[in-house]
Amino acid sequence: MSQWVKTFLIFIGTLAALGIGVFLWGVGQYNKVVAMDEQVKSQWAQVENQLKRRFDLIPNLVATTKGYAKHEKE
Repeated sequence: MSQWVKTFLIFIGTLAALGIGVFLWGVGQYNKVVAMDEQVKSQWAQVENQLKRRFDLIPNLVATTKGYAKHEKE
């Protein structure tokens, strides 16, 4: 093989290795984004659960307040 062909093959091999490295880095970054998105969804579900729990407690609080107001009126 001539020197030019060896140099060309080394260049192509280096380019391919670099391309594969960039591709694998991109896949890793995508997986991190997906994992973070799932974490956000999970945390937001917990926020919604707390808001629902608080909303469900409002009628009890209103009834307690009305009972206390009635007691104070007497």
